[in-house]
This record gives sequence, C-alpha cells and structure tokens, in this order.
Amino acid sequence: MSDAPVRHEERPHAGTRVAYTLTRDGLAIEEFTSGVKTYEDIVYYDEVWDSYRTHHLPRGALWLLAVLSAAWTALLALLPGAWLVCSLPGGLLVAAWIFFLVRVRVLTVQLFNYDGNEIAALRGVPGEPFRSFLEGLDARLTSGRYPIQSVFEGLDLGRCEWQGFGRSWLCRFVYDRVVVERRWWLGWEHRVYYSLMALEPPVRLAWRLPRAAFWGTCLAFVAAVALALEAAGEKESALWPWAGALAVAGLLGLLGSLAGLSVAVIVGASGQTVRSAYLPWWQKVQRQEILRWFARLIRLADRLSEIDHEDYWEYHRNKLAILNEEGFLDPWPYRSALARLNSQEREEQGE
Repeated sequence: MSDAPVRHEERPHAGTRVAYTLTRDGLAIEEFTSGVKTYEDIVYYDEVWDSYRTHHLPRGALWLLAVLSAAWTALLALLPGAWLVCSLPGGLLVAAWIFFLVRVRVLTVQLFNYDGNEIAALRGVPGEPFRSFLEGLDARLTSGRYPIQSVFEGLDLGRCEWQGFGRSWLCRFVYDRVVVERRWWLGWEHRVYYSLMALEPPVRLAWRLPRAAFWGTCLAFVAAVALALEAAGEKESALWPWAGALAVAGLLGLLGSLAGLSVAVIVGASGQTVRSAYLPWWQKVQRQEILRWFARLIRLADRLSEIDHEDYWEYHRNKLAILNEEGFLDPWPYRSALARLNSQEREEQGE
C-alpha cells in the first residue's frame, strides 16, 4: 500500500474548508476558516471499530417541492396565457429541485470507536475521487487492526441477502457485530452495524401498505357511492358514468394496494431496530430465510452471553467453538483460527 497522502476536502459552511488526509498513523483532520487553520486533529486507525454510510432523504422538503410543483402546474393550466407571471416561480422551482437532487446524493460516512461514539464524519458526492478516498481509508483501517482481530473479522461467518428491482439488502455477520447494507438505484447506499450481543427477541414482521394508493382507493369508492346515491332514481342521469369511472378507479387502486403490500423482518437491538428490506408479501420463501437468519443470530448471542469474559484468550477459544457448533464456522476455518489464536497467545506471553 502506497504511503503517498490521499486527501478529501469538503466545504460544510460558507467560508469553511475541511481537509481529510490519510497519513501513516491515522486520519488527519484540518479545518480552515477564511484560509486560517482553526482546528486540527487525528483519528488513529486502531481507534475505529466500524462506520455508518448513509444517504439522507429529507422527506419534508420532497413533499413541499412536490406540492409546490403541482400548484404551479395547476396555476399554469388555469391561466394558460400567464407564462410571464409563472416564469419566475417556475425558475425558482427548477433551481430548488436541482439543489434538492444534489443534496440527496451526498454520502455521509460516520466513524465510530469501540464505545459506539462518533469520532469523525465525512461527506461527499459519490464519484471516483471520493470512492477512491474511502477505499484507501478502508484499507488502512483493516491494516491498523490488532492482528488477531483481523483474523476473526476475516472469517466467513455467513450472510443473508435479498435482491429486488433496483434495490438490494445484505446482512453479514462479522464475528462481534452484524452489518446491514442496503443499496438503491443511482448509487444510493445505507450501511449500519449493530453489536451481536445487542440483538434481542422477539423476531417480528412489519407490514407496510402503500398509503397513497390505499387512501386514493377509499376516496374513489366514497365518491362513487356518493354520486350513485345522488343519481339514484334517474336512469339517464349524467352522474352514472362518473360514478362508474370512480368505481373502476377504486378497484384499480385496490388491486394496486394489494400488489404494493410488503413486509419486513424486524429485531430489537438495545433500543434500536434492525430491519430487513420490505419484501413483496408473496415472497414467502425469502421472508422465511431472513426469519431463520435472525433467529440463528439471536440464539448465538444467547449462547455467547454465558461465556466467561475474564480470560481474554479462553473467551475467544470458547466463542470459536460455539461458532463451530452453531454452524457459522466450518471445521477447517475453525481449526485455522484456533491455531492463530494460540500462536498469538504464545507471542503475547513471550513464549
């Protein structure tokens, strides 16, 4: 790995520039305000336990822009000749949408220490420069770990994944924590981790009904019934076609609501919630696979909670044995990891 400095810069506020540099020992952070260095720090690689990677979608701003855009379109339809009057708010709406789309593409990377405290946060737009910086950071974090820790975290302890249209979900078990990764179209990603010992029963299902389609269906049926009652007794009433059209729209909305019904698997984690992706309700086999995966992890956490933590080396020997018994670790990787653990113990004790 090259020792040449790799840098990433961002401007969180007007007149402020923050530079992140990958040095030999850690992540150097320098903050400049109007060209004057006002803050500097270094986050050592061996202090970092794991990281979150998230894209933030401000739903309030999204709904506001959608409503304003709909209002502008309606105004333009009501006043077809008022292009000059509508041009200024239309231009502002276009600028607001561009700013919104740029903001939602920003990827936030938070680094946490072993106590779960955030020690650094980086932000950047996904692209080759930022991706290269993150790859270099990941490589240095891996090389900065305690040798036996790298062995443990390099073990293939299993995963559960699901692929949907334009999105994916992956849950990996990494020795002492569970990592959940989601990806969407346009390069969006979401990565969080939870301590394995924080997982707690029960494992439940969370159902989600497409609210817009559901309430639209209800409104269409109510309007159809109201028009039918109004036109009752008048076979030639002009309201009957409208009532029939609304009834058909309500039926289509009902079918859409049933098609969009989805379900996720959720597990508690010390006040937080670990959630799978929302799967279509008819994917029963995939849902059962995720349920079995989380049930195995909770069973493992229960068994590991009974191990004595006082002797570091004995604790990990017992943990590896349980991982082997529970089927997370095959016999050959188990023996290899155990041999590395015993070798590291002898080195630490000077034998």
